[in-house]
Amino acid sequence: MKPLAAILAFGLATLSLSAASPLLTLDNVQLPSPAAVGASAPQFVVAGGGRILLSWIESGADSLPALYAAQFDPKTVAWGKPTLIGPTSTIPAPAQISTGPVTASNDGRLATVWFVADKKDPRILLSVSPDAGAHFLMPQRIEDTRPVGVPAVVLLSDGTVFASWLEHYNKDETGIWLRRISPGGDLSVPVLLATLPTDHAVPRLVLLKDYDATAAQLLLTYTLGEADSSQIVTRLLTIPFPGTTPTANPCNCPTDDEAARGYALKGRIVALSQQHGTLTVQHDEIPGVLKATTTEFKTDPSVLKLAATGNEVFARIELRGTEWWLFSARLIARP
Repeated sequence: MKPLAAILAFGLATLSLSAASPLLTLDNVQLPSPAAVGASAPQFVVAGGGRILLSWIESGADSLPALYAAQFDPKTVAWGKPTLIGPTSTIPAPAQISTGPVTASNDGRLATVWFVADKKDPRILLSVSPDAGAHFLMPQRIEDTRPVGVPAVVLLSDGTVFASWLEHYNKDETGIWLRRISPGGDLSVPVLLATLPTDHAVPRLVLLKDYDATAAQLLLTYTLGEADSSQIVTRLLTIPFPGTTPTANPCNCPTDDEAARGYALKGRIVALSQQHGTLTVQHDEIPGVLKATTTEFKTDPSVLKLAATGNEVFARIELRGTEWWLFSARLIARP
């Protein structure tokens, strides 16, 4: 199958998408499947050292079901020869469409996605922890229109998140969608990766290669069909830098200048004033700068729009003239 350069136009018509959302461009290539027809739903195994394994179960007519695995070879961009691991008496039950939360980790960061199956307002939510689960940032919606669940997530070393999920597409079809979420929480335009004739597939997503001097790569797998006619499908997703060169700032990350300015602050919002453009924060001590106390900070309208009394916040502060300013704010939701 020829590579598909996917730049989604559909998302531009949706209400949830900001006009400023960056496009997500990628190559979406379907790979020959290593599994025989009739194999069970696949599972990814990250074996370390950049090795990715795919495992599944095949049922024999005259023998016990058997567990198989294949390793992905990035040099040949293909799955290796399947390896028989051994017989098993367990056949996986069909996966349910409303799966539970999925979490990815990378260098102390966590990213969790989950599905809220509300009949009136179904949604896919994402929350990120910058400190290995001690705190989680306020959840944000990442779906586009009519999600049916089954989220998956990968987390890159710079904090960039790629999340996929299922949405209703046509009357008898379900679509697998992918979206990039920058370390600052900015959403890209979502990309349609594949359409499925039924809603029983459970897509799995894994990080094959992080951004370095070349593009990042993800592997996606899911199952088409049911029972004896099911087929494992795998896709290689190659995602170049959003900028024109590898040195461009990936995914609208916070700039080095902003990250280095001022002082880090953690505290709880006790008051806010839209009229005066201020947040009053009860905060911990910043040694040599401020005592542990309650301080009123000037801030931008974009921060005030998201803030509420009682929210905890990570932010940076600096003295501008005679006034303290709060910026680069991220709200916290405790687990």
